[in-house]
Amino acid sequence: MYELKSLSERCRYVECPSRIGVIEIGNGEVCFIDSGNDRSTAKKALKLIEERKLKLKLIFNTHSHADHIGGNKFLSERTCCEIYAPGVEAAMTRYTYLEPALLYGGYPMPALRGKFMIAEPSQAMTLEHEKLPPGIKSISLPGHTPEMTGYIVDGSIAYIGDAIAPASTLEKYGIFYLYDVSDYLKSLDTLMSLGCSVYLPSHSAPLYDIEEIVNYNRQKISEIAEKITEICDTGLSFDEILAEAFNYYGITITPEQYALIGSTLRSYLSYLMDQGRVSTVIENNMLKWKKS
Repeated sequence: MYELKSLSERCRYVECPSRIGVIEIGNGEVCFIDSGNDRSTAKKALKLIEERKLKLKLIFNTHSHADHIGGNKFLSERTCCEIYAPGVEAAMTRYTYLEPALLYGGYPMPALRGKFMIAEPSQAMTLEHEKLPPGIKSISLPGHTPEMTGYIVDGSIAYIGDAIAPASTLEKYGIFYLYDVSDYLKSLDTLMSLGCSVYLPSHSAPLYDIEEIVNYNRQKISEIAEKITEICDTGLSFDEILAEAFNYYGITITPEQYALIGSTLRSYLSYLMDQGRVSTVIENNMLKWKKS
């Protein structure tokens, strides 16, 4: 843990719970792709590059989840590096209280106000193409979050954040967090079209062939959508559907899981409604979801 591992001559990553990309950009400087989950992780990552006489110049965030931006503030204070993130992700990186509010659907309960959900705010600027160093381009990969973005180096090394769920997550949890199911599926298509030699997800080892894991993601999404449609057969309220889903997938409800899986379930219901597979009815002042 906390090793600097190589992907190519100038591309590396810090092996840690949420991997940090490290790209040499010339003149002894590097940029980070994401910054880890907190100050402690960021401090260790910074030490690894400083031991090699390298200087942190820039941070490019893939998205605004706390485990990807948690080290931003520490690193910017320590190194005066600039921070960039795409669109709405930049806004949520500056105003990190928005993350649990989005998940919860209102002012979050106390259990959702810890560092797991709310990173230290940092002054991320909106990503613009001209801010990217030579040889690095951004690629839109929404779905896990509204504007998640990957970064491709020299056309061959892709840092893809959480654009694809690793097999270990799919097998352990059954249902995994998504903001927009339809966009996520489109981003899987995008990944398949890139033709890169190496793909680095944030929560698994480098991938050299992504077809199998892309297909596995698609399969799981199809299975989840089918299961939710089946649960809605008789017409249930949201909390009834959520309880059925938790029981089916063997998930123990906690405030954090209620927010994460609950938000995901709402996204699936919207996706299924767009497809005409479920609809809503009002019964006794209660919104219910029913298989169409």
